[in-house]
Amino acid sequence: MNFSLLISQFGFQNTVSWRIVFFNYNYNIMAKSQATFMKKQLEKNKQKKKQEKQERKQERRENSTGGDLENMMAYVNEFGEIVDTKPENK
Repeated sequence: MNFSLLISQFGFQNTVSWRIVFFNYNYNIMAKSQATFMKKQLEKNKQKKKQEKQERKQERRENSTGGDLENMMAYVNEFGEIVDTKPENK
């Protein structure tokens, strides 16, 4: 930014005043860019966690062994006990 333009735009009489405004102007630009950067980083982290969660979910589905109906069945034998083996047909 041009100092003469800054001085004429705000009508400053001394150099101390325009230095303060120039400093605040630069600080606001920096703060804005840092906030944007943080938002982008948070969004990246959120997407990364979501992707990792999806991968873990898919891995659990592929490696599951207890999801079949046959594995969930329980039978009652002739003594009234609950067993997991299918009774023999006589």
